[in-house]
Amino acid sequence: MNQEALDIHPTPGDPFEGEARVENVRFTSEDGAFAVVDVSLADGSPVCAVGPLGHLDEGSRARLSGTFEEHSTHGLQIKVREAEPLDPAGIDGARRYLKTTPHIGPGRADALIELHGEGVFAAIDADPVAAFAALRGVSHERAVEAAEDWEERRAQRRLYSLLAPHGLARYVSELIGIHGSGAAEAVDRDPYSLTEIHGIGFHGADKLALANGTDPQAPARIQAAAVHALREGENHGHTHLPLVELIAAMRVLLGEQAEPSIGQITAHPELTV
Repeated sequence: MNQEALDIHPTPGDPFEGEARVENVRFTSEDGAFAVVDVSLADGSPVCAVGPLGHLDEGSRARLSGTFEEHSTHGLQIKVREAEPLDPAGIDGARRYLKTTPHIGPGRADALIELHGEGVFAAIDADPVAAFAALRGVSHERAVEAAEDWEERRAQRRLYSLLAPHGLARYVSELIGIHGSGAAEAVDRDPYSLTEIHGIGFHGADKLALANGTDPQAPARIQAAAVHALREGENHGHTHLPLVELIAAMRVLLGEQAEPSIGQITAHPELTV
């Protein structure tokens, strides 16, 4: 990395937060949770970034948050904590992004920009199949393939924006795999479904749910706390929990915001008392 180009002259341990453009993807793990990418920063400086970057493609922009670290082989790099996807900046950025879409390429990217100008992303978002099918030489089948890729990338961005503030960005790829392009909507509709994902649990799902307006006394919250308490009991070798112990564990999970209700507990299909 050319440190002379960096305005801030970072040293290992310094925090980083700013926009970057992905120039090259060196490696992405099979589950998409980890990637190594070459990026250019706002001042044009090249640097390697590592972390939860599997949702980013070559040519895409993101706002990175993380810390500079020294790699024994590759030198100074950014260890990324979060990477919020951003739309490409300007017409040139839009062209670079569009041409990475299947069956589009440089010529059809130019045609889309000529048709829609700076509103090209909004026009495609409104009806991706129609937007791509309107291009010369793009069959309906190819338009559908292009639209599927487009919607998946946009879904990743929506889901990332929902999960990242709560430290859950690394689960983007797994949730896209489960729910497809409707992943963000599925999580927003039922945030406690996140407890089914290994590594999240009640606390992570609850943090997101409350931040997005879930009533602390909502039946879904109380039932999720009950399921979590019972699963924790199973992990400690218990085949069941007495009601008194279950409610005590739930009170710890729910805090002072809600009081467990026997009726709400027994209404859940997984729970028996």
